[in-house]
Amino acid sequence: MIKDFDTLMITSGPVPAFVPTPACRRRSAVAHPDFAGALGAGAPEWAAIAGSPEFIRFRRARRRLALACLVPFAALFFALPIMTAMTEVLSEAVAGSLTWAYLWAFALFVVGWIVSGIYGRRAARLDALAIDAVHSVGDQR
Repeated sequence: MIKDFDTLMITSGPVPAFVPTPACRRRSAVAHPDFAGALGAGAPEWAAIAGSPEFIRFRRARRRLALACLVPFAALFFALPIMTAMTEVLSEAVAGSLTWAYLWAFALFVVGWIVSGIYGRRAARLDALAIDAVHSVGDQR
């Protein structure tokens, strides 16, 4: 039986062999270098951080960003099969055998790259909010 979730079970016969999770996948209590100095020595007080107004602001900003990136892409993504199944608009040829459906599918790749670039740039700014939340709890100590 697996006694903890840090162990991976590999069955190569009647007797299971247990292999520990690689050390690179284990996370320390302090994941970011800026967090280590924020709280001083010892483990961070995650409950205090999660309840801080700065962390709540961080979570709201992160949720807004995720939805702002997800909704337009999901709308374009799910519109392709719906429009293909219910209309003949995307079946029309643009040039030769190239149809609007092919152009729409290619545009999804372009939109995906754009959305991921926007998300990456804005998510990097969110790091400052997370660090502020940790610093605020560290300052209260």
